[in-house]
Amino acid sequence: THVVTCLQFDTDKILTGSDDNNINVYETRTGVLKAILTGHEGGVWALQYDGNTLVSGSTDRSVRVWNIAEGRETQVFRGHTSTVRCLPICTPVKVGESAEGRPIMMPKQPLIITGSRDSTLRVWKLPRADDPVFIQAENETDADDCPYFVRILTGHQHSVRAIAAHADTLVSGSYDCTVR
Repeated sequence: THVVTCLQFDTDKILTGSDDNNINVYETRTGVLKAILTGHEGGVWALQYDGNTLVSGSTDRSVRVWNIAEGRETQVFRGHTSTVRCLPICTPVKVGESAEGRPIMMPKQPLIITGSRDSTLRVWKLPRADDPVFIQAENETDADDCPYFVRILTGHQHSVRAIAAHADTLVSGSYDCTVR
């Protein structure tokens, strides 16, 4: 009865975000609902997972990191001033070799890139499974005072609606009719 706004699946699980503020986890083979992840205070407009780690973005302006198997939030990031509309997880890939023959990986560590209706992109470190719980308060006076925050990217004049990332290259598309 709610609009499905984003989804991802593999051979084991289907995850869907919707305008009822929830993320549903289904078993792929049977379609059985296995869990409902609650915590967002607005519709879920973006999600992506890598292994057991799920990242979601919402109209509540937050970015949330989840342990899928345990069905719980592990981190909440703040900083966007409007809906988080899109996000990829960017994992390191080999881009070359050093003179000693060691692989050169980019990015140096897994990252989350979030795009928002506030016309900005934010780059965050992807938390590791053993990182401590970190819940950034909604009224945080300095939203950039988050141990996972890397940087803000500005330049779009309107909502960021699409993001693709590979290695050390990030491409964003916007309602301002530009690709950056």
